[in-house]
Amino acid sequence: MSLASERMQSAITSLDSGIGLVLLRVVVYGCLAAVLMGGYAAARFYGLRSAESMEIAHVARSLSSGEGFTTRCIRPFDVWYLQQRMPSPELTRIPDLHHAPGYPLVLSAFYRIVRPDFSAVGGRGGCDAEYKVGIPVAIGLTLLCGLVVFVTGLHLFGPRVAGLASLLYLVSNCTLKAVVSGLPLPLLSLAVTLACGFALRAIQISATDQHRLKMLLLVLGSAGCSAVAVLTDYTMVAVCAGLVFLLSLQLQRLRWVSIILFLVIVGGLVSPWLLHNHQREIGLLGAKPYSAISNSELFVGDSLERTVSPEFNTYRAARALRNKVVASVATRLSGSEALAGGIVICFFVVALFHRYENPLVAGLKGFVIGGAILLMLLSPLVGPSYSVLGALFPLAVLLGTSAFVDYVNREEFFEASLPSFLTGVLVVVSALPAVAQVIGARPAVYPPYYAPIQQYVSGLLQDDEILVTDIPWATAWYGDRTSLLLPVDISGVEALAADWTSVGAVYLTTETANRPAMTESAWRPLLSQKVPESVPLRHAIQLPAGSGEQLFLSDRQRWRDSGE
Repeated sequence: MSLASERMQSAITSLDSGIGLVLLRVVVYGCLAAVLMGGYAAARFYGLRSAESMEIAHVARSLSSGEGFTTRCIRPFDVWYLQQRMPSPELTRIPDLHHAPGYPLVLSAFYRIVRPDFSAVGGRGGCDAEYKVGIPVAIGLTLLCGLVVFVTGLHLFGPRVAGLASLLYLVSNCTLKAVVSGLPLPLLSLAVTLACGFALRAIQISATDQHRLKMLLLVLGSAGCSAVAVLTDYTMVAVCAGLVFLLSLQLQRLRWVSIILFLVIVGGLVSPWLLHNHQREIGLLGAKPYSAISNSELFVGDSLERTVSPEFNTYRAARALRNKVVASVATRLSGSEALAGGIVICFFVVALFHRYENPLVAGLKGFVIGGAILLMLLSPLVGPSYSVLGALFPLAVLLGTSAFVDYVNREEFFEASLPSFLTGVLVVVSALPAVAQVIGARPAVYPPYYAPIQQYVSGLLQDDEILVTDIPWATAWYGDRTSLLLPVDISGVEALAADWTSVGAVYLTTETANRPAMTESAWRPLLSQKVPESVPLRHAIQLPAGSGEQLFLSDRQRWRDSGE
């Protein structure tokens, strides 16, 4: 037999057993998972639906076009914040003050590579870039996270738990909703799961008297992933704290060297972003610290963002802060949010009371519990509402799966033929919410977000004109138009823009119509075209035509000038 024939025969044999079989299965399962998520996205994605996702996408586009970390979505509070630090901020484009840089950097890199069109996609809603970059990037990151869950489970529990946990994670409606959300959840989940996986592997190696360099490299990898998590969501400093505590308890060799290395690497990777913000004179975290009192009893809803000149009282702010944290923790402990993760979260709760003989698994359980507690305390202050479940969900699935497999394998509880049947039932029940979403009614494309309308409205203005609207994130992203969030009072427009000559139009949607009348007492009359004398906008058009749901109010009939 020739050498080439022997190599071919060896390759074929490796696919029947050993590492070749494992790789083949991983590739096949990965392709099936990609098809699953692609099908879910095709059925459920009709454009971005949250303000944060649109703002992140817009900042990413600014980065890809060389504009830096800037945005055209302008809040009255942002203008006040910048005025405290610089003489006269330019309203056409201001520094982004609210978002960590991680996910915008990832999206901008793919924008440069793929070069998608940012034009609207008719019928489905959304724009071309969301379908060609946003969804594929989210699918890729989620697949990588599923692979990390499998590898981590393989080291801790064996192939059965690892395979089942990765499957449950990928079919969960919580995971699939994150894929189509446009939020940084897929990157956040991957970074936290990798950081924990590296740390646990380093602890495992530290129990031997060999591979010291490998152990330190794993600690370095954990620190790097932790830094990515922090740069994706500032509340992930809780994850860093949890990993430092885990390493300090369970590392058996080079403990303090590893902890110092971890802290140095995290600090070294995060500090350039903080220095960048300091040089731009916008504060280390921008306006993010003010999130603590936003949507509190002091500033209900988005009233802080819409306030032209906010006033702060230290005592009232401290009380509002305390009450906000207590209310947030009480809501999360009620369990309604956790149940969105599916039935496997119930087994995760069981795992919390399960005693594990493997100290690594006990360490993982302690890390998840401690991280969840810290995140519950931090997320109402500086973080988004999704950070708790999103960051720790893959690890919670892994622990929940281990508890399920352990109990169904006990002969005193179940017969030998039942574990396989119960495993199938668990997978089906876990996938049912996602299946129901796919076969159910399609999500509403409108109102208020519909890319063709937002692009049309934005195109009616000149580049140096400002659009005042209740959905500035949508017109900034879909229309690339300088968009000012409605101030609490109409007079706030003049305070921000000097006068109405720089304001091209006011664009109102169901966001204003659906708010309580008292909250929008200043702006609601404009929906009925009752325009105050101080506002020089007398020409209006309803969008869609004749619907009365959205109103475009301008100084002239711009739609005729555009040939419409």
